Amino acid sequence: MPRWTPPSLRTPGSSGSIAAMLAVFLELLAQAPVEEAHKTAAEEGRDIILAMLVVGLIFVGVTLLGDLYQRGARKRHNSGH
Repeated sequence: MPRWTPPSLRTPGSSGSIAAMLAVFLELLAQAPVEEAHKTAAEEGRDIILAMLVVGLIFVGVTLLGDLYQRGARKRHNSGH
């Protein structure tokens, strides 16, 4: 029979720190200087490809972190703690 455990005490604090980090990021993004609109098609294409690569790396990173967390939770559960 599974044992009930209370929610982690770290959960509320971690979501608050993520929200604060996102707010700081958006503020910095708003202050970034706007580039001039004199780009060639090749430069725009390169920028789009780089942006797609960054999004892909973020997606893979989040997936890997989730898998590592799940593996650790499974190890803790199987160890009997």
